[in-house]
Amino acid sequence: MNKKLIAVIMLAMTCNIFAASKELAKAMRHGAKAKLTFKVVDDDGVVVSNADFKANFYDPRNVRMSGWDKEGKTNTNGIFVVQDKAYDDMRYTVQKNGYYKSHGRRIFREVKDRKWQPWNPTVEVVLRKIKNPIPMYAKKVWCIIPTLNKFIGYDLEKGDWVQPYGEGAVADLNFRIKKRYVDIRNFDSSLDMILTNCVDGLQETSLKDFSGSVFRLLREAPRNNYAITNLYISESSTNYFNPNKDQSYYFRTRSETNEYGEITSALYGKIRSYISFDVRRDKTGRIGFTYYLNPTPNDRNLEFKPKESLIKGIDRGDIPYKP
Repeated sequence: MNKKLIAVIMLAMTCNIFAASKELAKAMRHGAKAKLTFKVVDDDGVVVSNADFKANFYDPRNVRMSGWDKEGKTNTNGIFVVQDKAYDDMRYTVQKNGYYKSHGRRIFREVKDRKWQPWNPTVEVVLRKIKNPIPMYAKKVWCIIPTLNKFIGYDLEKGDWVQPYGEGAVADLNFRIKKRYVDIRNFDSSLDMILTNCVDGLQETSLKDFSGSVFRLLREAPRNNYAITNLYISESSTNYFNPNKDQSYYFRTRSETNEYGEITSALYGKIRSYISFDVRRDKTGRIGFTYYLNPTPNDRNLEFKPKESLIKGIDRGDIPYKP
């Protein structure tokens, strides 16, 4: 291929890229046509008809997220079609009695002939069934650790530190914070969490597994593979803690075994989202996590009945509102 032909091809490619960029900028400024077909199904892939569907198109000229609201119900095939003017994204929610709400977002980044691409894609949305929600020992924890450089047990049933630092009796989780703090520009710190019962443990998972649904984790805790018995997090003035916000855990605690080492009794639960800590505002430091503990031994059901925590005296603001 001669140099002249290569130059012509490169010029044509540059012109196409420039034209595409110009059309995209125009669409993001003035809007372009968008069309999407949503198909709503349940956990088993069965279509969900008569589900309430709402789509909100962002309008930069309007502070509200609902520049053009589209509301309706899915048809007998679980289908709902949305077509309207869009700028660079749209958001949607789907709900129906007997199911957990789902929501999502579509971002538009390619336009052709004043139409967002791909034109009229089929987007599957899963509505997870509400099956067996139960009250649990559940709490959104954001509390000060009583002292530094020492492991302190946290009782998940009591929602408190173990004695003498609180009213707890069983150390389900043990936390230790270490820190050296001069000011915001000069500090380093770490958080250790351990489980001391050799057959207790954590199993890592992700909220991405059921992305979009308000019920983001498995209905039942796994039976085995609780291999994680310690976690370590560090943060300093030169290396700030950057959590994986989808990181979550299933856990097994208060396990009992027979003479053969087989588990005969245990409690199961989940930690929804990541474990965090902060040493910059308090004399010691704070830890944060949201947990759910099934109260019945050997019952691995993790479907929490929102706002129904079994922890006595818990503040309403500390009760998780998501299942």
